[in-house]
Amino acid sequence: MITKDIVNIYIKLQGNDDALALLIPSSLEKEKLLKNWKLIDDFVFDLNLLNKGLVSQNMEDEIRQRMKKEIDSEDTVELLLSFVKNNS
Repeated sequence: MITKDIVNIYIKLQGNDDALALLIPSSLEKEKLLKNWKLIDDFVFDLNLLNKGLVSQNMEDEIRQRMKKEIDSEDTVELLLSFVKNNS
């Protein structure tokens, strides 16, 4: 599950997974974070396409459904949406 804390780390490191790997010493914790990192990367990519109007309505609905399933709260969704909007 993607939390606000993980999104804040993603924003602070600008999505740099190498920097994340250097910061997290525990391999179990690192594996968990990297899985969420990949999900965030996927959402950032999809949301950039969405913001540019390059996805169908079906794809937009699918993105929103995945976000509801994988992201813990609407506040976290808004944080991610804001990051994408300000970095596209």
